[in-house]
Order: sequence, then C-alpha cells, then structure tokens
Amino acid sequence: MAARLVIVDDSSDRINYQGGAWFADQSSQDQAGNFGQPHKGTLHGTQSSASFSFSFSGTSIEVLGANTPSSDLKWECFVDRISIGGTDKFPLSNRLALCGQPLLVDGPHTLTVNVTAVNQQTFWFDRVQYTPSPNSSPENQTFFVDNSDPELQFMSGWTPQRDVANMTSEQGSIFEFDFVGISVGWYSFIPSSFSKNSTTGSYTVDGGSPQSFNVQGSGTSDLYNQKLFETSILPMGRHRLTAVYNGTSTTAPMSLDYLIVQNGTVPLNAIPTSTTLVPSSPPTTTLVPTSPSTPNGQVNTAKKSNSGVIIGGIISAVVVVGLLLLAIILLRRRKTRRRNKNSLDLSGEDAKVVQVDYSHHTFGRPFPFSLASPPETHSSNPSESTFIYPHSVIRTESHPEAVSIAPSSTTQSLSAKAREAAPERPLHVLNYTETVPSRLVRHEDSGVRGRGTSLTATVLELPPHYTAG
Repeated sequence: MAARLVIVDDSSDRINYQGGAWFADQSSQDQAGNFGQPHKGTLHGTQSSASFSFSFSGTSIEVLGANTPSSDLKWECFVDRISIGGTDKFPLSNRLALCGQPLLVDGPHTLTVNVTAVNQQTFWFDRVQYTPSPNSSPENQTFFVDNSDPELQFMSGWTPQRDVANMTSEQGSIFEFDFVGISVGWYSFIPSSFSKNSTTGSYTVDGGSPQSFNVQGSGTSDLYNQKLFETSILPMGRHRLTAVYNGTSTTAPMSLDYLIVQNGTVPLNAIPTSTTLVPSSPPTTTLVPTSPSTPNGQVNTAKKSNSGVIIGGIISAVVVVGLLLLAIILLRRRKTRRRNKNSLDLSGEDAKVVQVDYSHHTFGRPFPFSLASPPETHSSNPSESTFIYPHSVIRTESHPEAVSIAPSSTTQSLSAKAREAAPERPLHVLNYTETVPSRLVRHEDSGVRGRGTSLTATVLELPPHYTAG
C-alpha cells in the first residue's frame, strides 16, 4: 500500500521563510512543462540568497518546485542539519522534485532549504509533502491518496497503466471511494498513445446529483498531474465519491493517478483504538540516498507500507504468543501438583503391608497410617516379632537408617508365639483397622509418616524382662 502523504502548500503558515526577498506568485507558471500546474496554482520565489524551514513529524520528506537550469541558481536541502543534497536541474516544468529523503526515523524533524540565486534567476518553491507519523492527527491536513491505495474501489473495466495510474476505456466503468474531509480532487495521467477524441465522465457525492467533467486526449507527449475535477466544499465528515466513465474505446480513456483530499483523511479501516507510546532517545535522522523513480524528475507517490501499522501488528503478535506460553506453563504446573497429590492418596484397594523389625526399637507413638487387617507376627525366631506386608520395610539396629524392600509371605493371625516372646523382649502390639499405600515417608524424629488418615491403635502392656538373679 502506498503511503498517504501530507501536502503542505507554499502558502501555508507552517513554512518559515528567512532571509532575502521571497515573493508569492499566482498562476504565472501554470503552462510550464508537461507535469501540470503548481499545487493550488501558487508558488513562492526568490532571486537572492535566502532560505526556508519546515518542521514536521514523520518518516519521509520531499520538496517540489519549478526551476530553469542555470549556473546562477543553486540550492541545498538539510534534514536536522544533515545535508540531503539537491536534485539536478531539469528543463523548466512544475512539480519537479528539488530534493527529498524517503527514509527517516519516525519522529520530529526540521527541513531547511538554502538557496543562492544571482543575475535575476528565480528559484520557485511549490510545496513539501511528507509521510506523517502513525499517531499524528489528520485534522486540517491535505492528503495525497495514490491510485494503489487499497480503499480505492475500481469496478469492472479498470486496468493498471505503466505503474502510474488506473485507466478505463469501457463505457459505464465505475469508481468509488469513501473519505473523510471537506473536498476531493481527481488527478489523471493522459498517455499520448491513446485516442485524442475528448469525452466526458460524471461524479456524485453521497448519491447526490451527477456532475459532468471533460476527459481530454493528449497531443504529442504524455501529460501528468492533470486535474479532471474537484468537488465543491462539503460538510466536514465521511463521504462517498462515485465516478462513471461515459466514453468508449474510440475516445480518450479516463485514468486516475491520485486523489487529493482536503482537511484530512486516513484509511477508514485502520484508525487505531489505542496507542502505546514508548519513551525514546532524542530525534535521530536516518538518510538513505535514492535516485528519482520517474523520468525528468516526475513526482509520483512513494509506494511504501505504513511502518507504524506493521510494528503495531508485530507487537500484538508477540504479546499474544507470550500469553499463550504463560497459560501453557501454568496448566502444566497445575497438572504436576494434581499428579503429586494423587500419588499420596490412601486407598484400601492399593493397601500394602510392611514388615518391620522393631526388636531393637520402641515406638513413642503409633504409626500415623492404618492397615487393612491387624498385623501378625511371622518369624522363625520367637524373640522377634514382625509385621508382615506384601512389600516389607526393614530397619536394623546396626544401620538404623537403612531401608530395604522385600516381598513378604502371607499373613497369619496373632498367635501364642508372640505372647510367648513377651518375657524375652517388650512387645508393643498395634491394632490397625485401615489401609496404607505402598508409598511411605520416613521422618527423622519418631517413625514412619504418610499422608494422614485416621488410625486406631490398641496397646498391650507386658511386664518388663528381668535377668537371672
């Protein structure tokens, strides 16, 4: 998409004329060359050493004028005090590019043009046009809308012409454009290779009465920047322009090079709802040398994309991706916590039995977990009483912290062997009524702990064991 440029005429109070004797001119150069009349038919000229400056905020700048080649006429342009040179002199014609810089860092800038003219040579200045910053206001501005703008609606019959304009030779071809402003002007390109027979077209604004205009053919040379019509002053607001071609394939074609909209218009589908400003360093100028894009210094709109919209889209995409990644991380953490919690839940179906040799240990408190059935002793040595589980946890006195896992045999009921062992060694019997999982946690203070469930313990007290007297 070509950028919508802001046009500032030489008569604007935004232009600061300095030094020498500047004078205003009206229409004296309208017929010079084949690039059309000056913008609004006005020029500012000087025949001495002088300068002018212009402050703006944007990403490109160009100066247009009309000058006769002469060794007595020189000029040089600067952006933020950095020279961007001056375009070679051309045969006298309007709308010539005197100097320009198509790539600047977005931000505030100052253009300065220094002129040296002697021996009655005149330097003619017509206008400046620049690409505004994305967040700048369109109010009270004049916009250049190129034929490549995506909001221009070319219906059946329109075709591109030399990458300069869109053209039609089909009777009844329609064009539509929605804009915001108070008026719009239509500028065409007339090639010399087509019919020279004049014809007509018509336009309406907001479905009003049709207004007719002439469509002229060219002579021996191509004609640029030819104004076909300009609407009357409209109420400020949104409007629709509709144009219709009345000619045929035997008459001069109708073309659109660009539109000029008074008092501001921006792409209607690209008005931002919010803007985020990031603090930046002092203004910096980036200069990239370029050559003229058209023969004889012809000025056409630079077809560039709006960098602010692209950067905004990239930042939005990065934010969305970041939020998605954060959501995925939080979800995975939540699943991990849930899995860890479930691994410690107690279940009667997964209950395991633990065989504990406590012949050299006493228990200050019952186990904080329960068993599926009362534990029973199962040992070949009557002096040792053990609890029997399908997976046994055994701790020995020589290695009190050593834990081993071993398969167990089937359980038996508590028999007289346990009671017979009582005189030899204290026996603490726990009456378990619930189940315990296979996953246990051993703490360093008083025994084995798991995630808590209720437990019921019954203690059988026996007399102490006495040695032989």
